[in-house]
Amino acid sequence: ILLGLIYKVIQSIAFPNYYKEPLMITLNQQVVPIPDPKAPPVEEDDSKLDNPKAQKVIQKWLDAKKVAFGKDYQGEELDKILVDPLLSKQKNRVASNQKSGTYYEYEHQIEVTSVKEDETDPLKVIVTANVKEISQSYKGGSKAEQFTDDLIVEYDLFRKDDQWFIQNITVK
Repeated sequence: ILLGLIYKVIQSIAFPNYYKEPLMITLNQQVVPIPDPKAPPVEEDDSKLDNPKAQKVIQKWLDAKKVAFGKDYQGEELDKILVDPLLSKQKNRVASNQKSGTYYEYEHQIEVTSVKEDETDPLKVIVTANVKEISQSYKGGSKAEQFTDDLIVEYDLFRKDDQWFIQNITVK
């Protein structure tokens, strides 16, 4: 009996998990919860802006720019991505272009190079990006000038109502 007791003590020290209660696992219960494939996807937290998310914000602006300054002058698209003071400036440009019969076609390539949070305001972020912009202007329906610009652009972003908006743009 004493040898058996010593044997169990030595085994419990050498193999501490050997004498624990067995796991109660059955075939009719999940060990790890599996999400329902029919459930709506869990939305990711967009409050923290990283390079890929910043790229989406900048792309949204460039898409809005194409239609706002395009043939149909859809300036209302700017409301979805810009806030003042930039929003007012861009809407004034759209109105001026429409009055003069000038419109643009754009092609863009963008690469976000940095996302820097404002240390004093978590709702503000500065995004720097390399932007290649090819623009073709039209005046009275006829081709006018074409430009190709490789730009370094700084975007001042502001978070409002769980969405990122562009407040200012600086071309370096």
